[in-house]
Amino acid sequence: MLHAISNRFYSWAKGWLALTLAALDLAFMGFVMPLAGKLAGGSASPEPPLDLLFFSAPSETFARLERYDERARLFYLGSELTLDLLHPILYTLALGLLISWLFQRGFARGDKMRILNVTPLGAWSLDLLENLCIVAMLALWPERSVPLAWMLTVFRMGKWIFVSASAALAAMGFALAARNGFKPR
Repeated sequence: MLHAISNRFYSWAKGWLALTLAALDLAFMGFVMPLAGKLAGGSASPEPPLDLLFFSAPSETFARLERYDERARLFYLGSELTLDLLHPILYTLALGLLISWLFQRGFARGDKMRILNVTPLGAWSLDLLENLCIVAMLALWPERSVPLAWMLTVFRMGKWIFVSASAALAAMGFALAARNGFKPR
């Protein structure tokens, strides 16, 4: 199945599309998500969303949620069910197609490294599990589930590891593609 997805990414990998998706992702991260954060919290809740942390113990997670007022928690819940379902799809496609486009120029066809273009799917799946935990915690509030808070932390850490690995693969692909003059191999 991963080979089929990898091949699909390679078939979709066009430079203009990868760069357009990357630009949309940057706009989403730089404008849409911060705007949603401001709308959620205003001055009453200066907490960044839990999604942006790498690690937090349950006590810190609960303390952050406590600092949100009811309106902010409801807005956060809504954004997790809308914006934060769209964003993982966007960054998965952006990273997957960018890595694919660069790897087409950095690695010969048939090279075992080329399957790594599916690495962003790890971030996507863990991001969705992270979002599910956040939605459950917000929906259950003020109940506090320590196992759920730990699951959130594990999924979030995994997501950031896969995002970092994807960025590293894109950087490696860029270096190898540049060495080859960005010509397909």
